[in-house]
Amino acid sequence: MKLSRWLTKVLSVLIAFTLSLTLFVGCGQAHKAGATLIQENFAAPGADWHEFYVQGDSGGGAAFLGGKLVINTDNGAKYGVYHSVPVSGHFFAEAAFEADKHIGLAIIQAKDGRPDVDNYTMLFVDTNDEGIVVVGVKDRQNGVYNVLDNTGKLKRAIERRRRSSSRNTDTYEHVLTGKQYSVPFDQTNKRIRIFRDSPAGFFHFYYAVKKKIRGKDAAGWMELAPSKDWAKEGQKFYVALVACSDGKAVFKGLDIVPKPTSDKNDQMTGFAASRREFNWSGFFGDAVVITFGDEFKYQNKDIKFVFWSETNYVPAWYLHNQLMFTYEFVETWGGGNRGCHEPMSDRLLRWCRADIIEDNAVRKVVRWHYVLCNPDYKVPDDGKGTQLPEVDEYWTFYPDGSGTRHIVYTPKLDTDFRSRHELAEYITIAGSLSHSKPFFSSPALTFLNLDGDLQDAHPGPKFDYGSHLDDWDQMIMAIHLKNEPDIFCAFSTDKQIPETYSGYNIEYEIAWQSTNGQSTHWPVSKRPFTGNNGSGGTWKAEVSHSCLVSCGVIKGADWIDHFKIDKRGRKYRDWVSLVGTDEPGDYDGIRNKTRSWLYRGKIKMLDNNSHFLKNNYSKKVLVFENTGSEKLCRFEISTDENCLILINPAFRINNWGPYPLGSIKINDVILPKKNYRFDLLDGKDLLVWINTTIDKRTQFVITAQ
Repeated sequence: MKLSRWLTKVLSVLIAFTLSLTLFVGCGQAHKAGATLIQENFAAPGADWHEFYVQGDSGGGAAFLGGKLVINTDNGAKYGVYHSVPVSGHFFAEAAFEADKHIGLAIIQAKDGRPDVDNYTMLFVDTNDEGIVVVGVKDRQNGVYNVLDNTGKLKRAIERRRRSSSRNTDTYEHVLTGKQYSVPFDQTNKRIRIFRDSPAGFFHFYYAVKKKIRGKDAAGWMELAPSKDWAKEGQKFYVALVACSDGKAVFKGLDIVPKPTSDKNDQMTGFAASRREFNWSGFFGDAVVITFGDEFKYQNKDIKFVFWSETNYVPAWYLHNQLMFTYEFVETWGGGNRGCHEPMSDRLLRWCRADIIEDNAVRKVVRWHYVLCNPDYKVPDDGKGTQLPEVDEYWTFYPDGSGTRHIVYTPKLDTDFRSRHELAEYITIAGSLSHSKPFFSSPALTFLNLDGDLQDAHPGPKFDYGSHLDDWDQMIMAIHLKNEPDIFCAFSTDKQIPETYSGYNIEYEIAWQSTNGQSTHWPVSKRPFTGNNGSGGTWKAEVSHSCLVSCGVIKGADWIDHFKIDKRGRKYRDWVSLVGTDEPGDYDGIRNKTRSWLYRGKIKMLDNNSHFLKNNYSKKVLVFENTGSEKLCRFEISTDENCLILINPAFRINNWGPYPLGSIKINDVILPKKNYRFDLLDGKDLLVWINTTIDKRTQFVITAQ
């Protein structure tokens, strides 16, 4: 026997002896009695750990040394320790480790109070003979090694992709060369996670990654292909840490965390903007969540608006645990790179972030920032110039669920790159127990304007950019979903209201779009792309999305006109749209909401204490200024040929001072406090929102206390 092998044997014996003293005598506490959460940093691991062999019966040893778990193996053994508290249901197990060598995290079926090594799944990290990090999955199902996909669907999907020249990247092993498209990493970030999605019946396998992008570290997760759980209902599991190959595996911690399968009920939350964990279709992550007040017609359905880390903070209506809807984002293509430049690609959230920038009794405003990059974190003309194609979207919501989306697009113009760009795609997101198509009514989409024009789609005609729809002054799109309110968005390119668009028409397309889409590269998924622009589904039990329509700006890509200049001296364009919900098929209602936003009627001041400044379309508010000696704003609003109705108006009165609102009179009648909300902005500007509908000449008197 070689000396190195002899030393390894001796070390294994010593480590095993140390482990037995530590494990079975006990030196601390790994979990609280009765608790479901297990957190272990190996500082005082206690008596909950027991040794076992996944494969073989000798050659392994383990010890707790200096706040770490050290596992050593040789002779091809797969040896480890398992936590003796079994877990079940919907949970994840996450291990931290020291180096990308010999690491294994296993979930093993429990049988007669012991791990059943005939039934386990294991996520491993190792380094091959060429020094390249490999992450993969191994398992044993009913005694058969490396079944992995017991449905056979992944093999068939790979064969389909091979025939269509797609890339077979959705697999159970990733070789981290840093050169694979959508996997620009050459090492892990020293954490791995197995997530048991109990409702869908799948194991998901993740490894943490980190990358320096434009001078800043960004961290997140990559994912391997999932594996169908073969256990019976109610099966309990042990979680184990394993040395998966000959050598020393060093672990620094383990978390075992049960998770809810759906989000908390917010029916009683009221009008609020909160940052918290959001749970949807079994998945979880950080989110900004907007909930609405009693004035919201669908509050009893628990409908809310979310900016969720697992959608890259792409904003979406939460309808229920299997359905969300999003208006999407700005997107562009080209510039020498594969794929789309869009926030979908920013899985590490290097640039994508959502922040609450205004939170008061009247409205909530969220700023969503992102950069247009591809899955390799390249921007158009990457490596040339210093500018980034940046977007800021400002989302404003009122208690009744009405809101606006203000897009500010600052393109990359310090190279020769010039390209068209999208502003939106209307997308349903289906959970892992569903598919988009059954959620749609027929028709699924209706285009309408304020002139009475209407066109249905899905079913309906296909058309490309440049159709007759592009000439409408308003474009209102209503999405029809079974048993849900219609979700709508309204753009305006009326030249009489230049504040709502960039000067170039917005153009619309229904060509490849469908109610039956099943794109799975976003949201939630962290798996490699199987095509340049994304991935199609392999299993039914996958979160997926389907796009109904795209719209964007085709002309003006040279950026020689119709632009504004920001404080940095960079060109930008902006657009504003109205967003909200309404009763299914209530086209008059949606038109009235759009009119109320765009055309606020005739405003006449009734004294000299205040004067009218403007209609702020991006915030959906009429702005006044107090200039007189009294804190008083008296005015009259009358409807006209454009403004037939005014719905739940908001007023901002600048220079009001630190004086609380005293009363509001409408046609000399004091309005009950339950019918309005108010707040002071920066202690000096009064903001008021009134829950009322105006369809005739109406006088308002707003006074201070």
